Amino acid sequence: MDSRSKKTWSVDLDGNCGIQSPIIDSQTGNIYATSDALTLYAITQDGRVQWTVKQACKDDRFSVYPLPNGNLIVACTNQALYTLRGGKPLWTATLGASGGWSWSDMMSDGSGSIYVAPKVRLHRPT
Repeated sequence: MDSRSKKTWSVDLDGNCGIQSPIIDSQTGNIYATSDALTLYAITQDGRVQWTVKQACKDDRFSVYPLPNGNLIVACTNQALYTLRGGKPLWTATLGASGGWSWSDMMSDGSGSIYVAPKVRLHRPT
């Protein structure tokens, strides 16, 4: 919506909006949104769909993190962490653990290094 609350554009998704709120890349203005059909969308600030990735993760609990170099990290719960450029995969990182974990928030530095750690749910004995 513009400053007068007038709708400026919309995008039809292949389902309802996903759990994660849309993310805006502060450098490019691109918007990254997900659907409950597990599709990840890259949308320009004028409403044009740049690319989509179907079945970005196996379930709807995932997060996306734009990086300064134009890449996008996709963090799937209980699955691999991977990065995309223009909707195409660049690399994947896995954690050798079974269910009950997710990826923490990401940080990156100017050199392109990414810092991340898994969040593991611990079960306390009763």
